[in-house]
Amino acid sequence: NKGLAVSGWSATAHMADFFSNTFDNVTVFDITNPGDLNTHFLCNVLENANQACAAQKALVSSGLNQTRKNVANPLDYDMLATAASVKGLFSLDLKRSHVAKKIRQHFEDKLGLTVRDFPLICPSLSHAMALFNATVAQEKKLFPDKAGLPELEARFQKRLATKAFCNVDVEKALTEQVWIDFFKSLHSEGKEKLGK
Repeated sequence: NKGLAVSGWSATAHMADFFSNTFDNVTVFDITNPGDLNTHFLCNVLENANQACAAQKALVSSGLNQTRKNVANPLDYDMLATAASVKGLFSLDLKRSHVAKKIRQHFEDKLGLTVRDFPLICPSLSHAMALFNATVAQEKKLFPDKAGLPELEARFQKRLATKAFCNVDVEKALTEQVWIDFFKSLHSEGKEKLGK
């Protein structure tokens, strides 16, 4: 038994199997279920949460906006800031998070581009399909009664088409004049901050 580590990653099905050896009732929460996630969790997953379930249903019925979107923030800006820092392209007196924010503002607001307009490193089609096949195997193991594999494939194909599995090619990006100039301006900003 390798514990939770399987090929370096702890897949949900392996985690469920691991904890099932110790606990009698292990439930995997499927966040792709339609409807309100909080209601599904409180009413169908948690045991004996009748009052919380009723309160959640009442809240949903009231129409009050009680959810916040969990928007995924691309890490590409931070990856570029980290690579630029390693190359000494800006003053280390500037925080990486500040630099990543400046990169995002420059790229999106000033240049009118999106993260997918960077030079990208993407998985090959064979690697992407291996990922999809592993996802399908996990879905079938975790949720054997669940229909919707065509839906899963459609979402996967959409992510492939939108390059959601790609990341910025930091080495290539940092050779482009627009980024060389940008980091020079940040380097100056760091010196001004220090009063040099």
